[in-house]
Amino acid sequence: MLAIVLALLTVGSCSGSGDGLIVTDARIGMPTGPNAALYLTVENHSATPDALEGADTTVANSIEIHETIAGDDGTMAMRLVEAPMEVSAEETLVFQPGGFHLMLVDVDRLDVGEEVEVTLTWQNAGEITFKAVVVEPQDVGEDQSHDG
Repeated sequence: MLAIVLALLTVGSCSGSGDGLIVTDARIGMPTGPNAALYLTVENHSATPDALEGADTTVANSIEIHETIAGDDGTMAMRLVEAPMEVSAEETLVFQPGGFHLMLVDVDRLDVGEEVEVTLTWQNAGEITFKAVVVEPQDVGEDQSHDG
């Protein structure tokens, strides 16, 4: 699993932080069913790794880590990923369409432009709260829409 996470490491822009971790580019595709995907970038500017242990918001019953995978027949499917999910020291973890994302399960009605408060719980940094903007599904990138 760590090899997959390391393969997704990229560089992003900076804003909003907590104990060496910076969350940027947080966006939620407007739900077309009971669930919605949350995409974001987490930069670890500390000398030690950290691990995402959980996430919470008031607009959904729960948040799960999902991964988009290709099926044997070439179709795309979702796979639940068990926490914790590590971000290495001085590296960046990207939750993006076609890869890892956070799934808001049984989400409330959300409107484009709405800002949703989300809290990520990290092993070392503790809780980091940020706002994610709701966007049109086509504005989050490729392969973002699914209901479970």
